[in-house]
Amino acid sequence: MRIIPLLALAAVHTAQAAVFTLDLSGLPSQSALDGVRGWVQSESNFVDGEVYPRAFVHPIGATSGVALGGYYDSEPAAAPSGITITQYPVLLGLSESRMELNFAIQDSITTYADSFPGDVDRNRFSIGYVNSAGSELFSLVFVPNSQSTDPSAELSATWNMHWSTGGVMSATAFGAVFEGSQTLGGLYAMTVVTKASAIPGGVDFQLSVAGGGATASTSGLLAGSSADQIAGIQLGWRESGTEVGGLGSNFLAVGGITYGVPEPSGLMLCLVSVLPFVLRRKRLGV
Repeated sequence: MRIIPLLALAAVHTAQAAVFTLDLSGLPSQSALDGVRGWVQSESNFVDGEVYPRAFVHPIGATSGVALGGYYDSEPAAAPSGITITQYPVLLGLSESRMELNFAIQDSITTYADSFPGDVDRNRFSIGYVNSAGSELFSLVFVPNSQSTDPSAELSATWNMHWSTGGVMSATAFGAVFEGSQTLGGLYAMTVVTKASAIPGGVDFQLSVAGGGATASTSGLLAGSSADQIAGIQLGWRESGTEVGGLGSNFLAVGGITYGVPEPSGLMLCLVSVLPFVLRRKRLGV
């Protein structure tokens, strides 16, 4: 009879063996990231006497994170297919992974007086996993709910959240996040867990986003298989298809990235070591 409470207690939580943790220590804020610490950018930085990076170091919460988008604006405009920045830290089985991070979609039009007045649209952003060929395994996608000639005047603007796998985005949103400014909020926490499915060879995912006093969550089946491996973390920035003038002046900031393999907690391991002793006591009638 003593075994049941132990089992219930041990199931409270699991730990995570981290195989990658974002480390941007020592890098100055707003410095370019292309080619730094293993980050690979799909489009070259705009250079006109000085470097205007597509992706850069930016404070998020209490740490420094990766930012991608229109902080310095997007001149010259990139192709509508967008820009990605990817880091390939280590191979990890898709059928057993957990990633945690913090993110914010922020407005940049108020930061630089020389921002191009035509680029005030809101764009689409994404955070996700890719395989070694750079193909999407899973992403959280942010689609702007509205456009404006002056995004900086609408800090209540929202991005609808969708999930995407194998290049196909979910038809309906499962939640929304609010735009922040350089100094105002907009910080969210994301957790995604992938695991082997009951369908042979399949992989399930569980996704949750918490912030602003609420949590939105969803789950589903990935297009990938349990034989696939996660090779990289990728952030994306592209036109949403509803802009007036093209790539705009918001950016996605992501920090505190850590991912790895869920593993039994110390309590569970303790249970495993104690269980044979408990069962032996039962057999002896103690």
